[in-house]
Amino acid sequence: MTLSPVISTPEFWVLLGFILFSFVTQTTIGFGGVVIALTLGAHLFTIQELLIWLPPLSIALSAYLLMRYHDHIDWGLLFKRIAPFLVAGMVLGQYLFYSLGSGDLKLIFGVCVAFLGVRELWVLFHKGHDAPKNRKLWPWSFMAGITQGLFASAGPVLVYGLAAQGIPKGTFRSTLAACWIAFNTPLMFSYYFAGNLTGQSISEILVCLVVLVPAVLSGEWLHHNVNERKFAIAVYATLVFSGLALVFS
Repeated sequence: MTLSPVISTPEFWVLLGFILFSFVTQTTIGFGGVVIALTLGAHLFTIQELLIWLPPLSIALSAYLLMRYHDHIDWGLLFKRIAPFLVAGMVLGQYLFYSLGSGDLKLIFGVCVAFLGVRELWVLFHKGHDAPKNRKLWPWSFMAGITQGLFASAGPVLVYGLAAQGIPKGTFRSTLAACWIAFNTPLMFSYYFAGNLTGQSISEILVCLVVLVPAVLSGEWLHHNVNERKFAIAVYATLVFSGLALVFS
């Protein structure tokens, strides 16, 4: 393994700060680590570079959550209502990932993130006026697969579909953790066989993994001590402004 010169650059250390904030968020509210880090990090690196570094972090955090809360996984939900449609969407998403240029990816991602941030803020301020509770899950699982294949960020779309399913909070979090492990791992193999996962990139990933330790500790504390709604508002507002900045950059 060769130590990457990127690690010593100021941009990479700023990215580590973004990763810390992003995975504190995921530990606190259950999702958002990759999508937030990708949105903020896209101002410093290409999306293709970021998607080499971020999925392993999601896998590591999800593994931690599963070790603590594995008894809450709804395997039927995962394998019957999520996995088949998410896999189909991932195939399309991966095709688009290798077909589109960096500029196109940044524009599409910026629009998607800004839209989802606005949508989540709307729901937080209009709790009683959300979508009907009989919303079908499969279209959202499929669209989440597309965003997973493109950006390793199925979370916001899949969470939107799951929110109307009446799933207990513990089951919700644990099933998503199992989902991220199952669907981020194939992405890593895809990047490896495409020649994108090198000795230098592995050294970069290992440095990023160190940041998960304070992220998990801080996120667990915030989860139990901070008003989750106010924290979520700050996070989604950050997504909106960051997404718009990507669109107009």
